[in-house]
Formats: sequence, C-alpha cells, structure tokens
Amino acid sequence: MNIKLAVFDLDGTLAEIGEPIEARTLAGLRMLEGMGVQLALSSGKPCAHLCGLLRQAGLPEVIMMGENGAVTQFGIDLPPRKQYRLAGSAEAAQHLAGIKSIIEQRIRPVPWFQPGEVVLTPFYEGQDEYLALKELLAEQVKPDMDLQVFEHADSFDICPKGIHKGQALRRLIQELELEKRQVAAVGDGENDLPLWQEAGLAIQIGNKVQAKVDLRVNSILEAIAAIRERLG
Repeated sequence: MNIKLAVFDLDGTLAEIGEPIEARTLAGLRMLEGMGVQLALSSGKPCAHLCGLLRQAGLPEVIMMGENGAVTQFGIDLPPRKQYRLAGSAEAAQHLAGIKSIIEQRIRPVPWFQPGEVVLTPFYEGQDEYLALKELLAEQVKPDMDLQVFEHADSFDICPKGIHKGQALRRLIQELELEKRQVAAVGDGENDLPLWQEAGLAIQIGNKVQAKVDLRVNSILEAIAAIRERLG
C-alpha cells in the first residue's frame, strides 16, 4: 500500500483538547513528510486556529480541513494561498442563525461560539451547561432542517447536512489526483466516521465509538508507525 496522503483528527488524536502536539508526535509527522507523505489535519476547529497550531509546530505545508470539512486550506499562510468551502443550503444557514439566536436568549451564561465560517459551534462549561445545550438542540434541530449535530467533550458542532470530514476528504483526493487506496485517515470520535469511510487505511485510536476500521490502536505513535509500515 503506497500511502501518499495521511489525514489526522486533532483533539483526542494528535493532541489532547487544549494541549500542544507532543514532540514525539511531531517527530513522527515530520518523518512521514520526509518519506513523501502529504499531511492533512481534519478538525472541528476553524482553519485560523489550525494555522497557529501548525505554525508553532513547524509544519507549514499541512493541508487543513476545518469546521468538520466545511473549509479546506492549503498551507498556513494568511491570507491563504488556496482555500475552498463546501456550501450548505441557504435554508440551513438560516436555521443555524435562528438556533444561535435562541441559544443566546435561553442559555445562561451565554455560551462562547467558535468563530467559524459555516458551522455553528457553541462551547459549554460544566454538566449543567452541557445538559441545557443538549436539551435545547434536541428541541430545535428538526429532522427537516437539513442539519446534523456532532457532540464533543467541550462543544457541539451544528453543521449543514452533507458537510462532513468525509466529503472534504473525497474532494481533496480528487484535487490531489490520488486514489482512495493511497490515503490513510486517523481519528477517534463520531465525526471521524465519514473520514474513515473515504480512506484506504482507516485507523481508530481507542474505542470511543463503534466503527468499521482497518486498524484500532492505543496511541497516535502507534498510528504513525502503522502508516510508516505500509509505505510503498
């Protein structure tokens, strides 16, 4: 298997939430780059956040798929040298604006919203805020709204339906003129399910979700080692 593209989730995969990427992990990523593998980062975080992380990490050529795949950016330069967005429907955008307004009216204290371009991401602190947000979203996100909700350890992503990490990876594969078998994807959570489906080598860290993957490992270093073993 000749891996040309390796895609990694961030939180819970490359690093713990709010923590930097560890030196050993960075060394492994640079090793893959040196062996001709294009690195990509697929995260719920916006690309502007990922740019700062990757600049500090010394990985300027990583392709970023932010906001659960809604925005793809090539390299860490700002303004981006190349960027594209996956478009949701106008109705979905209206629904997201309405849900944000309701959250601001009904949840106290008002949650912090991630400054994204497409996806609505309110953060919560503590069990009470989590339960209040979860209940509100269950009430407000209707089946006919063309929206989907991903739950994380500190936030909820409310995305237009059809915009997800898998769709972003599918387009990136076409953009790079690769084949599915040349792609490895590493993640740990529910929003990585579509990502794994588009990769020739799907690697799950831990067992947070039930997923059909090619390999399940206990750490990011094991995942990087598994990719290296499959390089042609």
